[in-house]
Amino acid sequence: MNAGARRVQRVYLVLLRHTLAASFIWGINTLFLLDVLAHIAVRVLGCACRSTDTYARLEGRWGAGERDLGDDVLAARLYQRLPESSLHP
Repeated sequence: MNAGARRVQRVYLVLLRHTLAASFIWGINTLFLLDVLAHIAVRVLGCACRSTDTYARLEGRWGAGERDLGDDVLAARLYQRLPESSLHP
């Protein structure tokens, strides 16, 4: 093997080593990120949600067959809390 081929091979191996190291670091970081996301999902999905009076009224009107609730839902979303939630510590 001549000197040019050895130099190309050396550069290739250095780049390969750096690529593998970077991939390993990205993999470890991804595991930490997935762990954090899992904890956030448990906190958010584990919240207790209960309906408010406004939500119950809108749900009753929907159940009675009324379908023109767009303005009332928008007003309720802007000025009132529809479902209340509380995160558990």
